[in-house]
Amino acid sequence: MRKNCKLILVEGLCGTGKSTLAERLNGYLVEQGIPSRFYDEGAIGHPTSLNWHAFFREEEYKELLMRYPNNVRSLSSS
Repeated sequence: MRKNCKLILVEGLCGTGKSTLAERLNGYLVEQGIPSRFYDEGAIGHPTSLNWHAFFREEEYKELLMRYPNNVRSLSSS
């Protein structure tokens, strides 16, 4: 387990400069010799991203397959 770790989250409306601020902060920290990582929202490998996982209860999954019969092949888990 790491000690003295910090997590900095930046939130706000679209187009307000969140990513720009986070990237600049990351660069500043690295320049200061402080280990830092920048993760853009939705990026593969983002430690808190669930974009690549979808979970349904069995009933919901069956309903989804019934609702979209033309897409069963692409929605099927096997």
